[in-house]
Amino acid sequence: MQAEPNGRRAREQLALALAALGDEELFDGNAQEAQKLYDQYVRLYHDLSTSAELADLLDKRGLAHYRSGAAALSRGDRAASMRDFITSLQMREAFLRDYPKGPRVLSVQVALMLAQARCGQHEGAAQLADQLERLAGKRTNFLFQATCGYALCIAAVGQGKSPGALTEAERKLQARYKEKALAVFGKLMAAGYRDRRQLAVGPDLDPIRDEPGFQSALAKLK
Repeated sequence: MQAEPNGRRAREQLALALAALGDEELFDGNAQEAQKLYDQYVRLYHDLSTSAELADLLDKRGLAHYRSGAAALSRGDRAASMRDFITSLQMREAFLRDYPKGPRVLSVQVALMLAQARCGQHEGAAQLADQLERLAGKRTNFLFQATCGYALCIAAVGQGKSPGALTEAERKLQARYKEKALAVFGKLMAAGYRDRRQLAVGPDLDPIRDEPGFQSALAKLK
């Protein structure tokens, strides 16, 4: 029963057979043997439900929900935006769980970072931004995403609170994230980034867009 046939139909039949054998063992009181059979059963269905095509769709669905969440937030519907951001986060987590290796992993980790920050999980998002900054060198795509990650972490601290309701610790943490965001932004501009429209209106940069250093750099791109 250890061999795994190549045909999808044959593999499904094997999975059903493993399930039936597991049931027999469980009903006979042999939970340990049942577990071994069920583990094989689960692995087979996991393999049957993952593919390059499904990975692509999962990634694109996560992006679709992220963009929808950003739009909802821009029009003031915070509840709808959080539903989309949470779904996007779940899509990213599912992708990395089911497809832990491959060329797309880094880009999905970047998307995970942004979704985490949007959902208030700034600690995890900041860790990923740190990693991305270390990898970046002078690569503007990495520096841009790290800037966005740190920027969104600012808004993620005390998410939902008014500025006056933030604790002293939360204000200090926001200041630290802002300092990091602007520092990486400086590296981004020094590396030759020139997409003015993205800097001017991209929603992931909203938390730092009004900063004097940001506006000064933006003005030089006119």
